[in-house]
Amino acid sequence: MNTLLLPPSAGNIFTASRILTQGGLVAFPTETVYGLGADALNPQAVTKVFEVKGRPASNPLIVHIKDINMASELAHFDEVSYELAEHFWPGPLTLILPLREHSKIAENITAKSGYVALRVPQNQTFIELIESFGRPIVGPSANLSGKISSTTALHVLSDFDGKIDAILEGDNCLMGLESTILMYDDPKLQILRLGCITKDEISTKIQDLAIEASLEGDKIPTPGSKFRHYSPDAPLRINCNEKSNKEVLIGFGELKGAEFNLSISGDLDEAAKNLYNLLRTADNMVKSQDYSGIAVSPVPNIGLGLSINDRLERAAGKISAKSFIK
Repeated sequence: MNTLLLPPSAGNIFTASRILTQGGLVAFPTETVYGLGADALNPQAVTKVFEVKGRPASNPLIVHIKDINMASELAHFDEVSYELAEHFWPGPLTLILPLREHSKIAENITAKSGYVALRVPQNQTFIELIESFGRPIVGPSANLSGKISSTTALHVLSDFDGKIDAILEGDNCLMGLESTILMYDDPKLQILRLGCITKDEISTKIQDLAIEASLEGDKIPTPGSKFRHYSPDAPLRINCNEKSNKEVLIGFGELKGAEFNLSISGDLDEAAKNLYNLLRTADNMVKSQDYSGIAVSPVPNIGLGLSINDRLERAAGKISAKSFIK
């Protein structure tokens, strides 16, 4: 298979849409990370996503839609979830909702749970793609299962060259971390995955509501809840104030001796945007030169830093219920 690289243009977006219509796979940019797209109403196309990623069938997929109206055709909205969608869509928020009884969503997307994870991305290239396609698009992160997410088209190509039909190029992902996943389970709102939208931002919009976080939902499997995830091939140490002689160091803030830096100024938004690209770059450096692994400096565990540390802990295989936000 020849994987097409399609710069964003009306003609190429139409080409990508046709590939999806024919049951093919197209990677696409969002504001968070690149997604691996297939027709969410085509079970055979969805199966290809699981196979290409090497993703377990028990790990459900996120479905990308155009707007709340399209979402309402697929799932039942409660009052709180509808309010969240109005505040944060389009944007880096995924809502887990009960699937409508006669929804045409492919059953293998949901791990037969009766629930579906929905998101409306905020990326012009994606918006034009879904308008051209006219149907919901399944879109887990465009990376090999358990490995580092992709924030550029070249990241996607390095994982899937010759394995998928096309990569629709666009702006590099502006936020760089996956979406926050929420589920309203009366009377509480559960954060099932930390992401670009923080608990404080949610509290500002939805007041007087108990918000708690969990590694896994009480009722259903959650996309991206696998403990070891986002991992480089090289050994990874985190919260390191110094490195060994054989390690590549990714710093944060003003730090001497680091090969790379998430943000010299200590800006968490910049650090989030740079995280996956620098992990991939450092991993390639370890493979090509005489290094033993990767070390990452401490990142403040506040605000967006909670999400960054969640990714680093999972990448290092260190995540636990105690380390997850309470």
